[in-house]
Amino acid sequence: MNGPAAGPPAADRPAPAGDLPTAEAVLPLLGDCPIGRPYTFVPTVDSTNLLLRRLAAEGAPEGTTVVADQQTAGRGRRGRSWVSAPGSGIWMSVLLRPRLDPARWGLLALAAAVAVRETAAAAGVDARIKWPNDLLVGDRKVCGILVEAGGAGPSRWAVVGIGLNVRPPAGGFPPEAAAAAVTLEEAAGRRVDRPALAAALCRALARWYGVLESGRPEAVLDAWRSGASWLLGRRVQVLAGAAPDVLEGTVVDVAPDGGLIIATASGTRTLHAGDVSLRVDGAGAAGQQA
Repeated sequence: MNGPAAGPPAADRPAPAGDLPTAEAVLPLLGDCPIGRPYTFVPTVDSTNLLLRRLAAEGAPEGTTVVADQQTAGRGRRGRSWVSAPGSGIWMSVLLRPRLDPARWGLLALAAAVAVRETAAAAGVDARIKWPNDLLVGDRKVCGILVEAGGAGPSRWAVVGIGLNVRPPAGGFPPEAAAAAVTLEEAAGRRVDRPALAAALCRALARWYGVLESGRPEAVLDAWRSGASWLLGRRVQVLAGAAPDVLEGTVVDVAPDGGLIIATASGTRTLHAGDVSLRVDGAGAAGQQA
């Protein structure tokens, strides 16, 4: 990571003019990237995922992207909230219409995590992946990913929602998130330009989605393993179900469909996103829950 910038800490300096990730600021940076077209920026929305789900149901094309400066009802997995204050992050949702075997759709979240990690690295931050949908800097959460699917047959769609903390919100994070959330600017020790970051994220998503679509899922799995190497071989507790059972075991690998393989006292289990919450022994990796 880069060292701290000279002068006041990055989070204490006002955001530069032109920092809003509007269409006018982002589209010229996309080149021929298919994700981000059409691109809609809204100052405030309840949830970019909810808005894009409505657009998907109305027939919006693949690549449609919605970015907000603020979400009033940002969501993570299992109905948890996500702090989405103005001026502080990239709150983005991307519409995909995958031509993948439905059994492979779980890999979309893994590809998104790899894309975010690659984007963070370009900003000078070494993030690590925590299954199923978080990115951490150390033990603090910098990003959450929420993939939702709908439709049927050829009209089936997936919305990939990404909440990426760029800088602390005005007044700081709320107490319940302050100890476990981190931002790119805090980690990099310098300002991060949000329009450039949004464009880089679109390009990385397009690249890794293209890898999946071209029939190379193992490349995504290998990149995910690289980002999650700290987790493989670790003892974990997994809370599964609405009235959760606690499963304890050792992380073995990621499955071909994106599930997490753990070895328990009663045998090997494969867990899937959407019905589990993972706690890692010895790591305070709660953050903003997603």
